[in-house]
Amino acid sequence: MKGLLLVLVLALSGLAIGQDGVITVTIKFEDIEEGYDHTTRDVLYVDGKEVMVSEERLESKEIKFTMKVPRGQHTIKIVNWVLYEGTWEENKIANNYSIDAFSEIECKVKKKGKLSVVYALDEGISMTYK
Repeated sequence: MKGLLLVLVLALSGLAIGQDGVITVTIKFEDIEEGYDHTTRDVLYVDGKEVMVSEERLESKEIKFTMKVPRGQHTIKIVNWVLYEGTWEENKIANNYSIDAFSEIECKVKKKGKLSVVYALDEGISMTYK
């Protein structure tokens, strides 16, 4: 009986291996006003849990990276932060920025996916997953 239980546990453990999906994330800003190309980074959350922080870059530089997410239905949220006078603060209107630069999407993560976020200061934010 114990042997059968051990085999069952090992088999179920084997099923869990390789069950992550890989998401290619692309984030870019559009319509940046001259003189306001801030140093920025993005914080990514899956189901409310912070999973990673992107590298720092200027807003004018598109960023592309991959992240692993368990397969299945999830809520993915991305919040943009700006480095202002040595302090990181959320990129939002309440902090005197042009846009509330965060977005959230419900998606079904499979083996591979693409997540694209465009912070268009004149047109708003678009976030797509396919």
